[in-house]
Order: sequence, then C-alpha cells, then structure tokens
Amino acid sequence: MRYAISAVSLVIGLLLLVPPVVSHFGFTWGCEEYLKRAADCSTPEQCGKELDRALQYMRDHGLTSGNSGIIFKTPASDVAFWYNNIGGAREAVRALEGSEKTSALERSNVLIRVRETLLDEGKAVTLPPHISWYPDVMLMVTLSILGGVSVAASVIAFFVFWSDR
Repeated sequence: MRYAISAVSLVIGLLLLVPPVVSHFGFTWGCEEYLKRAADCSTPEQCGKELDRALQYMRDHGLTSGNSGIIFKTPASDVAFWYNNIGGAREAVRALEGSEKTSALERSNVLIRVRETLLDEGKAVTLPPHISWYPDVMLMVTLSILGGVSVAASVIAFFVFWSDR
C-alpha cells in the first residue's frame, strides 16, 4: 500500500511537469533555435528567412507585448522591447536583401549588428527570463514546483519504505 501511494505521487508529479517541459521545448524548437540560426547566417537573405520564422512564431504565440517576470515586472522581462529589437534587426536585414548596391563591408556590418542583437556575449540567444512559459508564467512555475515536490517526496518515500523492510 505504501508503495502504491509513492507510485501515485510519482506519476502525479511527472504529469505536473509535462506542461512546463512541453512549453519550454516548443519555444526552443519554434523560436529560439531560429534566432540562433539567424545569428549564425553568412548572408542577409538567409538571415532574413530565419528571422521571419522566429517572428512568425512570436506573433502566433502572443510574444509581442507584456512582461515575462514572475513577481516583479523588470526591464529585462519586457517582451515588447525584445520583440521590437528583433523586428528592428529584421528591418535592417530587409534593407540589404537583393540589393546590389551595398558593399560587402556594409552587408557584413549589418550581419554583425544582428548577431550582437540576437546573442548575449556571442553565445546564448538573448531572451527575456521565462519567455518559454509566457503568458502562463505563474501557472508553469506553480506546476513545476508542485511537480518537483511531488517527485522528490515520492522518491524519498520509496527509500524510506525500502529501508523499513
């Protein structure tokens, strides 16, 4: 009986963790990876295609305004600023696409500026905190905490019950 309660707690905990995990990976695969690819592009045309995919995901999922902060609405969590910055990078790239009059230096400078806009310290994509859970940040945090506590409690209970044998 004790093992059944622990097993049920484990299953409930894992089920509570599913929505935050799915939301995180959905954002990573649908937006973040396209932003990283845009930063790594060598031509404005290629960069523009990747930015268009990321911007379309943002529009489709309502990532154009608001704040992704959990408790405090900080400037780092400003979704509109982040979205407009990426949109501005797209406009800079659009000005170069198909243009025969721009020099290689000018094209390179725009791609460098786009890369600096999209990446933090040249490596990780610049993102507001918890953006993968936006707009349901509080719900996802709550599910993560409850799921984590439930999984931890069930694992501890298994070990306690096992040692009682």
